[in-house]
Amino acid sequence: QLHGVHVGGGSSSIEIDHVESRNHGYAGIVVRTYPECDDDDGSLLYNRSTFTQYNTSIHHNIIRNVGGEGMYIGTSHYHLDDGGYVYGSSNCFPDDGITTTAPEASLRGVEVYQNVVEDIELDAIQIGAAIQNVRVHHNTIRRFATKHQYGHSNGIGMNPGSTGDVYDNWIEGNDPAAAAESGADYAEPVVAIVFYGQAESNETSRIYHNSIQNVDVAFGFYNTEDAMNQSYIFTG
Repeated sequence: QLHGVHVGGGSSSIEIDHVESRNHGYAGIVVRTYPECDDDDGSLLYNRSTFTQYNTSIHHNIIRNVGGEGMYIGTSHYHLDDGGYVYGSSNCFPDDGITTTAPEASLRGVEVYQNVVEDIELDAIQIGAAIQNVRVHHNTIRRFATKHQYGHSNGIGMNPGSTGDVYDNWIEGNDPAAAAESGADYAEPVVAIVFYGQAESNETSRIYHNSIQNVDVAFGFYNTEDAMNQSYIFTG
């Protein structure tokens, strides 16, 4: 099975809790809706102007041993204002057989807490397009990014567009001796917490009280957004 839990198709007001998800080909929990073409009438569904995912709560879950992300919440290309891939037929673009992209939808209200995420080949927790009221806290993350793949080697990855407070998480990378014995490729550094830029101007993200071990980089920042007055506050 590719994913343990997969929620999409324009879903909103989502709560996933007390689930154990393990031994999946890609992700433990996926909650995302991509733009989609309605084959019946050629209308474009779930793009940024027509859909917002509200109130996503993921808590008290256990995710172990998956080949991709532990959690994949929201989409990954918010910074490409017209660059989100459209699923389904190209009937949405009758005058242009090449254009198959649209702006990806926003998430408002995301809380991820009290989860255990272990033995993950890519990002442990990835949250994208979450532009308002986001909290990631009290999660235990161990042995993540074991594949050392470019762009997917983060404990907590706040993908393009996302803001939020990240606090009181335990983030522990793979033991260096064990990784060396396994022959893992260290070309891509392992990062505990990374932000890729907020979509909304005048947003503030707070990162504090996180315990971090066995990583190459504690905090990373790669701004892909044009929002003004982005603020990031790091405290002990």
